[in-house]
Amino acid sequence: MKTKMTIKNQNGASAVEFAIIAPLLLVLLFGILEGGLALYNKAVITNACREGARDGIVLRSPQLTQPELDQLVLDTVINYTTSRLISFDGNEAPNNNGSQLTPPIVLTEVNGISGIGPGDSLTVRVEYPYSFLAFPNLLALIKGSYSNTILLTAETIMRFE
Repeated sequence: MKTKMTIKNQNGASAVEFAIIAPLLLVLLFGILEGGLALYNKAVITNACREGARDGIVLRSPQLTQPELDQLVLDTVINYTTSRLISFDGNEAPNNNGSQLTPPIVLTEVNGISGIGPGDSLTVRVEYPYSFLAFPNLLALIKGSYSNTILLTAETIMRFE
């Protein structure tokens, strides 16, 4: 009598399982990295917005005009973000480190009766188009669509001293 032979050879099973799971793991890994970079850049523009507002509300003699205030806040925000933002787009002018950086957009507004004076409020809004590195490319592989950039924004309101 012959005994039934069972097939116990499992060669290649782990390779097939890995091939099924690998795309999901890559999307998860790059999603975590992209999300972390986006959150870091959001924190940087939030801090830059605060720094610009702080620099703008300080009492100065003689008092700044609106264009001078706008330029002061813009310079403060640009100086803060130049060395801190992490960007992977290569379309704009180089920053101090030699890498490419898209500059943030800075909007200022003064709300008050007397123009720029003690008690009036200064609103600083910073917008930064964050470009994803790999996430849209991964989604394109599986026929998905996703925008390559998102607009990160921060707004700070402070009163003049």
